[in-house]
Amino acid sequence: IRPWQHVLEPLSGYLLLGQHLLEGNKSNTTKFNFGPENSSCVSVGEMVELIKSEWPKSTFNLGKVDPDNFHEAGLLKLNSEKAKNILNWHPVWDLNETLSATINWYKHREDHATIDSRKDLQRFIDSAQSKDLIWTK
Repeated sequence: IRPWQHVLEPLSGYLLLGQHLLEGNKSNTTKFNFGPENSSCVSVGEMVELIKSEWPKSTFNLGKVDPDNFHEAGLLKLNSEKAKNILNWHPVWDLNETLSATINWYKHREDHATIDSRKDLQRFIDSAQSKDLIWTK
């Protein structure tokens, strides 16, 4: 199980933290995690199946894993409670929105289409504004 999130999620947290520090709030000079909600933490196998259902053309194959030769934690999650409580930071997109934006980006890349990430950024900002998140004010 892994904490799946769009790259814009932690970036919004880093920028919010930077704003606090620029404003002179020295109490925020500590470590923060900027991760997804628990509902966006699914297994790699589940993620592959979600990708295949959204993008049947994809060619993911997990293959067989030798459990005796597997050196990764079975469960990875990020605890973002401190970022939520101190910075009032919250993730914007759920797993489905994250997956949709990511797959769309890769589809355009695969088709050699021009990728304009500004559209994704604007959708992300619009979603954050609809949730009235502090960094959108």
